[in-house]
Amino acid sequence: MHRISKADLLSMLNSAFGLLSIIFSLKGDFWNSGTMIFLASLSDGIDGLIARKYGSSEIGKFLDSLADLVSFCIAPLVLVLSLHKPALLFMPFLLFFLFTSILRLASYPLKESTDFFVGLPVPAAGLVITLIALLKLLPIYLISSMIILSSLMISDLRFPKIKGKYAVIAFILIISTAILRSDFHSIAPILLLLSLLIYIIFGPFYCKAFKQKVS
Repeated sequence: MHRISKADLLSMLNSAFGLLSIIFSLKGDFWNSGTMIFLASLSDGIDGLIARKYGSSEIGKFLDSLADLVSFCIAPLVLVLSLHKPALLFMPFLLFFLFTSILRLASYPLKESTDFFVGLPVPAAGLVITLIALLKLLPIYLISSMIILSSLMISDLRFPKIKGKYAVIAFILIISTAILRSDFHSIAPILLLLSLLIYIIFGPFYCKAFKQKVS
């Protein structure tokens, strides 16, 4: 039996939130389903902080990837299927998102870096899909997003790791979205979605500029 670290416990909590999200989706309670995914993202972020501070177990990276698969791939896809009919319209794109998520998570331990991710992180992609579904944007936006996000996850583009004040801002946005939901004309989820899109669009440019500066 492998030793379980504090970070591993948070990975398990992450997966528990993912399971709760799936249960809420199947019951038709979509905002609670999304809230569980938001809480999973917080658990995933704190997991990384604790792993860097106290270290992780031998299975930590693999456990984190398995938890992310539940919370940021399967749970958002179940939410999409529960919200949008007919399911057959979305099935090819859902499968593409599933397969690329698996490939991204399987390769993560091999491509880990202290400053950046190689390929778009699955939690970022899963949050975008979740927010687009909850905001009930047109299906074309959802389908386009799944194609683009799936391609970015298996790309060689670099995305920065969120640290310091940016991590605090991300924490506030996620908590605000979980609490406010669609209140005040959905301002909180819209701000979170815009922040994620900014990260996805400009993240690779930031990493490229940082690499040139270091060189």
